[in-house]
Amino acid sequence: MEEEDTLDYHEDRWASIAGSHYIARDTHQNKFSYIFNDRNYVVHVDHGMDFYNLTGISYQIIDLIHELIKINKDDDGISYLDNLSISGFKTHKEWLQSDDSLFSKLANLITKEINLNKN
Repeated sequence: MEEEDTLDYHEDRWASIAGSHYIARDTHQNKFSYIFNDRNYVVHVDHGMDFYNLTGISYQIIDLIHELIKINKDDDGISYLDNLSISGFKTHKEWLQSDDSLFSKLANLITKEINLNKN
């Protein structure tokens, strides 16, 4: 009986946490924060606060982390390494460090904006 209760608990947590993340992510059109350049950011509070309220982190930040993890190719299939000469970066590591820095600043701005709007 304890195993069944434990399974029910974890299934409920998965449905509520993962479900709220996917709903927010799949319905965020025109509501997502983004970066113009290293000084200009557009910051939006999460439009669905269920995921944030359950986890204490913005679904947008989770998506930024996923983007950093999966960066290997541009959307058009051209490798970042192929674009180094165009981008001005000398190495792939420089490119990733720049993205990490930009995403980190955006994540901090999102968190700050959510905290300002909570109160």
